This record gives sequence, C-alpha cells and structure tokens, in this order.
Amino acid sequence: MKHIHNKEILNLDAISSNEDQDARINMRLPSFDTLVDIAKEDPEQLERLRDALTQQLIDNAPTHMHHRLNGLQFKIDLERERAGSALSACITISEMMHESLHRLKEILTNPEEYLRNQTSHSAEVIPFEPKQTPTKRS
Repeated sequence: MKHIHNKEILNLDAISSNEDQDARINMRLPSFDTLVDIAKEDPEQLERLRDALTQQLIDNAPTHMHHRLNGLQFKIDLERERAGSALSACITISEMMHESLHRLKEILTNPEEYLRNQTSHSAEVIPFEPKQTPTKRS
C-alpha cells in the first residue's frame, strides 16, 4: 500500500465530505501504479476519486456544456450499474463512444444530408373538454 498513503495528492478526505470545492479544482490524476494500488487495496477510494475527477472535468467545462455532460455522465453511470462486470461496462461505454463518433463523422462529411434527415419535432395540441357527469333524472 505504498502509494495510497499519500492523501495530499489525492485529497480524498475533502472529496469524501463533498464540502471543499477547491480540493476538486486542484486534483490531479495519480500515476498508473498508484491507481492499481488503490484499486487493489481500497476500491471505494478509487470510485470516489473517479467521481471527483469526473465532476472536476464537468465543472471546468464551459457552462453551456454542463447540462449535456451531466446527462452523458448519468447515462454512463447507468450503463456501469446495469453491466454484469467491469469488462462488460467498458465494452458498452466504448460502443456508446464509437456510435457518437460515427454520428459526428457523418455530420462532418455530409452536413446537408444530416440536416435533411433530421425530423422536425412538432405536435398538435388537442383541447380536452371537461368530462360530463351524468345528471340524475327525476
């Protein structure tokens, strides 16, 4: 456990309390060997580090991207939960990335075709009349 004791680099005490926003800003990814040691010795600590670094990346992105990045992270987290193993999660997330890159390639190589194939989202609003309650006949 030679690498895990250095909590100053990871600053996980502040992260686990979720109170110190400045701790996230200055966080760095530890070396590969340190990450391997953490994964073996304290997987929960590795998960906290992953969460904190992911949130740091989202927080440091342009404000207009936050909603989309949080949504993407939500989808990734759901896929990780649904997967039967870490390898399965990795494959599923990799497929998501490849699909996204394929769509981007299509958009960049033929933007006119992409725009032509976009479906417009419209709906007709149908007014509903209040339900008539039957009146008693005398």
